[in-house]
Amino acid sequence: MTPAHKLVRVERQRSIRAPQQRVYQLLSRVEGHPRFADLWLAADVLEHGGGQVVAEFRGYFAGLPVDSVQRLTLRPPARLEFRQVRGTLKALRGEYVIERDGQGARLTARMEVEAGIPLLEEETVRMVLTTALDRMVGKVKDAAERDLPRLVARKPGALAATVPAAPALPGSGKNEENGEGEALESSPGVPEPLEPEPAATAALPAQEGSSAPRREGPPAGAAGRSGRRRRRRRRGRRSRQGDASGPGGSA
Repeated sequence: MTPAHKLVRVERQRSIRAPQQRVYQLLSRVEGHPRFADLWLAADVLEHGGGQVVAEFRGYFAGLPVDSVQRLTLRPPARLEFRQVRGTLKALRGEYVIERDGQGARLTARMEVEAGIPLLEEETVRMVLTTALDRMVGKVKDAAERDLPRLVARKPGALAATVPAAPALPGSGKNEENGEGEALESSPGVPEPLEPEPAATAALPAQEGSSAPRREGPPAGAAGRSGRRRRRRRRGRRSRQGDASGPGGSA
């Protein structure tokens, strides 16, 4: 076997800040492989079922047009294997392995190619595979991480800005005109002087709902009724005295 027909093996690996399941979903869509693999320009699914997919790939290998019908075996969520059934190249097989790596994943791409083309030497085949796999794992990484939410560190004052301000209490120093205020500081252990209450406030009527006891005077008309009772008593005494001093009443 000439050097041009020697089997060439290449492996590339990349850590991805995305869940294992997400990386597997990207690779399990066989018709989307040309999006990541520079070797292929188009992929048509011929058969699909039983965890296997048969697809026809068309593209260029070292500038030469090639086609390859491959059978892909899906092993979710960690592995995808592929092997050429027929095509321009003498042999082509490989696998994509997705392993968990903390909160992310680690993608390993392996490919073995026997070109079977006299124009292609071993070093050329190795260089083509190395470049293709490097770009392939890089594109999968970018696609897996592109739509994930990014955590942005908040500034120290960002949280305070989102919390609504509490209503100002009397004497808190709140400026109602511009909405700004400063907290009053007092020395611990030193009581603050109390302002004397104005005398005028004592004459004000008690507000409704106040807890202070209310002084109620006598009901209206009570003074008039007591005066009438006293006048009746005086008239009764005078009449009794008149009866005693009348005829037959004197000793």
